[in-house]
Amino acid sequence: METWEQNIHELTGVYVLDALADSERDSFETHLRVCPSCVAEVAELRRAVIGLAGEASFVPPAMLWQRISENIGCRTAEIT
Repeated sequence: METWEQNIHELTGVYVLDALADSERDSFETHLRVCPSCVAEVAELRRAVIGLAGEASFVPPAMLWQRISENIGCRTAEIT
């Protein structure tokens, strides 16, 4: 049975998303000191995450909130 340490190179995405346990993160960061390919992949994935986050952020039109509040019976003041 393989352990996560045997597949440490596969943890770059999990690391970038900050989804490793503290001990795993510490071990992975130690690994990053000696593995230029993981350092490069982490940098590439971080750029991708930042780009995707920028694409996903937008302000919905005010009319949308008004229609939602009307459908669920809330006043606008209750939403903010």
